[in-house]
Amino acid sequence: PEAFANFIHLGLIARTVADLALGLDVVAGASPVDPHSLTRANPDAAVTLAQNTLQGARVLLWMRTGNARVAEEIVAATRNAADVLARFGARVTEAACPLENPDPVWRTLQQSNWAARFAALKPADRATLSPTLNAGIDAGLAYRGLDLQRALIKRTEYFRAVQNIFAEGTDFILTPCVSAPPVAAEHDLGAPLIIDGKEAGDLRTEWTPYLSLFDLTGHPAIAMPAGFAGNGAPLGVQLVAPWARDSALLAAAAAHERASPAPRPSIV
Repeated sequence: PEAFANFIHLGLIARTVADLALGLDVVAGASPVDPHSLTRANPDAAVTLAQNTLQGARVLLWMRTGNARVAEEIVAATRNAADVLARFGARVTEAACPLENPDPVWRTLQQSNWAARFAALKPADRATLSPTLNAGIDAGLAYRGLDLQRALIKRTEYFRAVQNIFAEGTDFILTPCVSAPPVAAEHDLGAPLIIDGKEAGDLRTEWTPYLSLFDLTGHPAIAMPAGFAGNGAPLGVQLVAPWARDSALLAAAAAHERASPAPRPSIV
């Protein structure tokens, strides 16, 4: 319902990068109801998949984006992905992310959005929503206009910080997708995240800041398979490109896919 400051989107998912590129070429383009799309050229992603956009590319590896801990399995999978990119000519440099954890900003904007959309539902309809979503709606009702504006300003700071990193010569940013392997389906979303047997803190704050950051900045990002955890759960890494470089991002992901096709887990 809100087309300017919103960051909610429906991302594409596919079994292969080639299928993903075809899907993007079909759905991308100007829409009269989406102001951000009106000046964007069509990506023509499928045609550019064969290009080696990694040759000579500068890849910045962030192992954390404001979170306190990362599971050893995640670290190993992410560094392995970095090695794959290097084999295609990328120059990978690991550095500390200079940004604060984006979760507080994400929560303020997302929960305000939930409140605006769902708080007026009839009690019977609210009762069909999950407890965590209802808690988020109630949190959104408590924010002031000043809280929302401060979150928008902070979002702009994140965007400009990432823009500066790309402007200084970085071509791609590589991160984990999450800080720990997938939690159990029955995990209490209000319970803390456990990483390598130690309590890491709030689940969303500590598990998914990599995703929240680029939700907020709007830079194109792709999640690539990165093997499996010891418990058989899938692992992934995230590759991020400058604005409007979707085709280059997909070409880089295609190279990663050719070098490390997603294996299937051995589950007894």
